[in-house]
Amino acid sequence: MHDDTESRRSEERTEAETQRDGRVSRRGYMKAAATTVAAGLGLGAMASPAAAISTNQTGTDDGYFYSFWTNAEGTVSMTLGDGGNYSTQWSDTGNFVCGKGWSTGGRRQVDYSASFNPSGNAYLCLYGWTRDPLVEYYIVENWGSYRPDGEFMGTHTTDGETYDIYRTERVEKPSIEGTATFYQYWSVRQSRRSSGTITTGNHFDAWAANGMNMGNHDYMIMATEGYQSSGSSNVTIGTTGGGGGGGGSGGDSGSSGSVATGTYRITNVNSGKSLDVANGSTSDGANVQQYSYGGGSNQQWNVEETSSGVYRIENVNSGKSLDVANSSTDDGANVQQYTDYGNDNQRFELHDQGNGQYHIQPVHSDKAVEVSNSSTSDGANVQQWSWSGNGNQLWTFESV
Repeated sequence: MHDDTESRRSEERTEAETQRDGRVSRRGYMKAAATTVAAGLGLGAMASPAAAISTNQTGTDDGYFYSFWTNAEGTVSMTLGDGGNYSTQWSDTGNFVCGKGWSTGGRRQVDYSASFNPSGNAYLCLYGWTRDPLVEYYIVENWGSYRPDGEFMGTHTTDGETYDIYRTERVEKPSIEGTATFYQYWSVRQSRRSSGTITTGNHFDAWAANGMNMGNHDYMIMATEGYQSSGSSNVTIGTTGGGGGGGGSGGDSGSSGSVATGTYRITNVNSGKSLDVANGSTSDGANVQQYSYGGGSNQQWNVEETSSGVYRIENVNSGKSLDVANSSTDDGANVQQYTDYGNDNQRFELHDQGNGQYHIQPVHSDKAVEVSNSSTSDGANVQQWSWSGNGNQLWTFESV
């Protein structure tokens, strides 16, 4: 949290940030474990925690990532509700931040509603990190006795309100990469609210337009944060969209969540060929390609919404899930099938581009599932690549 001046903020957060290092290292371990599962190395899915949390941890619950950290255990607790819901209670706490969201952040339209009741210094905010460059960011929707500020960088308007943009620098402070020097980016509403939509891509674009560039997304949560205060919150989140414009990448991400659960033929717009598991394989790691549609079950996919706007895409023939190999976030990473472990490299947002066409976006990477080199040939490989909006990255879903 932040006090009334930058110097006091730095002094008063020293102990809290030292404690936060422990949260970072624990989170790093848990995320590494999840990645190993996603890569298909034979580990079971991570166990869901008990509903009430009062010790520092991260994990998954009912389709959402969660994070809980405090430097004053025993003064704050977080209760995990259904889906994207959580609640908090805190009393004369030191510093804490907790919430639900996604293990990989990105361009989303985050719908939220909250009861936010602080006594003292606290934030209701969308909070996350990127790497390369390392950035800690806040989209502040509501606050208690202190409204955050910093180096004023400008304003932008989105979702019906104007936000002030600030930048602060942290020098040799704890981060998700250990002790480091990094920037914090802030969008702070000019008026408070406790429910609405946050179009994250619009904030990212506004920051970039002011020279505040971001890197590869780490986690993103709709957070309650408190500092030397008391209070309560009850927050529910969902995702209904792609989070703003393309930011120079070729177009709008579109809305997610409009494909009904069912069985589909998935066809590439550029080639007219269908998403296909090569040779009708039922093996883990079998390649996914495009091929002329012949009606085989290796060309049919069960599409199921697992949480708001997020889907599992399962091959009918094999029962295996569409999967980005090794949880890679790189352009050109291969798309394959694999036993489902419920991790973000096996979950996809389906962003409606109009005319029945969709951008299939891996949750973990914010890329697009595409046909390599815009090929129209049978057997052309399917991979992920940065979103451009071209026809080789667009797909139609036809019920079968």
